[in-house]
Amino acid sequence: MEKHGGQIFEGPAEILVCIVDDHYGVPEGMGEEEEYDWFKNQLEVDFSQSFEEVDVAPGYSLPAFATFIQNVSEYWPVLVATFFLAKPVSENMEVWLKAAKGIRHYFSRAEVVLGRNAAAALVVEAICENLDGMPRTIECHHYQWRDRRFVELSMGSDDEAIQEGPRTEYLSMAIHKFKIRADGVEFEADVDGKSVQLRRI
Repeated sequence: MEKHGGQIFEGPAEILVCIVDDHYGVPEGMGEEEEYDWFKNQLEVDFSQSFEEVDVAPGYSLPAFATFIQNVSEYWPVLVATFFLAKPVSENMEVWLKAAKGIRHYFSRAEVVLGRNAAAALVVEAICENLDGMPRTIECHHYQWRDRRFVELSMGSDDEAIQEGPRTEYLSMAIHKFKIRADGVEFEADVDGKSVQLRRI
């Protein structure tokens, strides 16, 4: 677990999920810290794992609780590294679906935001559904994220095919954008929180 500016963030092979704290004033009469502790305890009971408090908004506070998907596969680090090197991935493809299933486990909560690797797993899952099966090869040609407040503005050079993911404090504003080829079919995809929009191009 790595930290940047005092906050944990998604490392090269980690799968970060953050659940936004939507329980202000529940139960009533608690102080701010007591509310955070109450919500965190609820999450840890519901999901049987630990969470860490993070802030997912730049410039103002939006508290959330972060956790990492555990034990996806021993092949996951190689798969996700190859994917974000813009190289074809053709082995152990089922690991993507296992990762996506682990992420969706948290979607019972109202507002969930994701790191870059988590967003990629959901996109690969959506492509598999679109193709009615697992592709033989999949290749990420382009990844950038956009701040929803300035969605028309570039967040990095267009020459930079694969951008780094957003820092944790930007996750509530981040729209993950992918261009991917799977078995010769070109796709664009946007991941915004729990929502995945996939288009053939």
